[in-house]
Amino acid sequence: MEAYERLVSEYAVRPRFRRTAKDKVGEKGLTNFLGNYKTKTFINSQVLDFEGLAGRLLSSSYVPLPGESGYSPMLDELRKLFDSYQKAGRVHLEYDTETYYAQLTR
Repeated sequence: MEAYERLVSEYAVRPRFRRTAKDKVGEKGLTNFLGNYKTKTFINSQVLDFEGLAGRLLSSSYVPLPGESGYSPMLDELRKLFDSYQKAGRVHLEYDTETYYAQLTR
């Protein structure tokens, strides 16, 4: 994941890719919107072949599009990254998903 995130960070052409709700609106913004909220973190993983990994990367709004500068070099680097870490033609991406929740009132 660290190598994948470095690649994404290097080629990201749009605003910072790794922002959480808390990063965007801050603690006060979350409290204003949700009131007394709680958080829960879930551990997630994906097992992907190269096409799946490329699809995951290319579905991100912050990476170069076909024809944009950096698109081809990014995919070349992704291939090298995949080849370095793959086992039996697959890579495992592990990450945490943080959720924010609160009781809604009428």
